[in-house]
Amino acid sequence: MRQGLQQRLPSILLTPNALAWSVFLTLLVHAAGAWGMLVVDRDLFVAFTPLNLALMFLLVLWNERTDRNAFFQLFLAVFSLGWFAEIIGVNTGWLFGEYQYGSVLGEGLWGVPFLIGVNWFTVVYCSYMLSQWACLQFNWSNLIRVPLSAMIATVFDWIMEPVAVELGFWSWAETEIPLYNYISWYLISLVANLIIDRTAGSRINYFAPLMLVVQALFFVALRILL
Repeated sequence: MRQGLQQRLPSILLTPNALAWSVFLTLLVHAAGAWGMLVVDRDLFVAFTPLNLALMFLLVLWNERTDRNAFFQLFLAVFSLGWFAEIIGVNTGWLFGEYQYGSVLGEGLWGVPFLIGVNWFTVVYCSYMLSQWACLQFNWSNLIRVPLSAMIATVFDWIMEPVAVELGFWSWAETEIPLYNYISWYLISLVANLIIDRTAGSRINYFAPLMLVVQALFFVALRILL
């Protein structure tokens, strides 16, 4: 019986059910999170943010149909780019402005939580896949795929920033989030998407753009209602 289960399990994990279950979990987690932060106990539900970020990355991985070694090499490259950019930003004030991370996102080094590198990858990769989907859907030139994906990532950051500050993810020394934060986000996302483009090409992870849209709606709702 155990052997039969072991034989069936890989086929279950690789079926289209992975997409359906992933979308269901994403909707459930973000709906519950928004309800909890707005109605129940903000601090309690904010504390689950690291689990949310980790789960979203794992769901992206679950829906990935490329070679796992190639995917993890891509992950490490984008993780490193985003994380080291944040280290420079936090410790020098260059790139993004004067800001510091709170304790919500967990442990890290040199003032930057490790989960920020994971988040950089997830946002940029999902933005690329949304751009990829749009180019395929509307028959747009592949030449716009990378700049469009960098713009999507930057707009996502613009939506998220005020909510992240309100929830204590990080804080700015200035009362207004500086414009060059978004300029740097676009340029760094552009480099990261060039790396992804060399690996992913025309392949698409169909869960990734859906997850990004759900997260964007989640932050829009909190931005309006908090």
